[in-house]
Amino acid sequence: MSRDLALPRSPSPKMAPEKTLAAETPNQQEPDDEAPLTRRDLREDRQTLIKEITTLVTDLVKPLQATINDLVKEIKDASKMVETASEMALTLQKDVQLLQTKEMSTANRITALENRCRQLNLKFRGFEEGAEQTKDLPTFMAHWLAEVLELEDGVMPIILKAQRLGLLAAVQRGRPRDNIVQFLYQRTRQKILKEARARRYLLFQDSKIIVLLDLSSLKCWRNEEN
Repeated sequence: MSRDLALPRSPSPKMAPEKTLAAETPNQQEPDDEAPLTRRDLREDRQTLIKEITTLVTDLVKPLQATINDLVKEIKDASKMVETASEMALTLQKDVQLLQTKEMSTANRITALENRCRQLNLKFRGFEEGAEQTKDLPTFMAHWLAEVLELEDGVMPIILKAQRLGLLAAVQRGRPRDNIVQFLYQRTRQKILKEARARRYLLFQDSKIIVLLDLSSLKCWRNEEN
């Protein structure tokens, strides 16, 4: 009776894991490595990469190229304007030089005419303001010159004009104005000038009167340079 009641033996617990491991073993194997690249593949990849880079650079350069073209055009336009301005400046420079030459020639002619008119004039420096005690300065100067040059009685130099030369501001600074006298004859002027230079000065009361030529400012400046 004991044998009939005995339960059937269960399989050994160690057998199941063996089957499981055996079943799982094929799934754990790693896949085979990919095939290596050939030279042809490398060339194609290289050409593709070059095309992509070229396209990218072209897209980036297009806006810059347009800006550069505009700048080049502006520079060319500016260069043309500079050339035109330079030509105009040279033309104007020639015109200015011509005008300066004409101006100098005209100034020389005017100075020559002015000095020719001044050849009848003499300046007398040293008369105090009001020393003549008359408004008739030409008559006063004619009588004084006849006396100081010891001319014959009744003989006096003929004076066309006589007046004080300069502004009253000079009187306020303590410097009397010159008397400028215009004679009728050149020989009379030369005689008075010669006598004054021989004596170095003429006397009026206690004042020393210096006799000077009446020259234009340009003539005086040229004489100083020489």
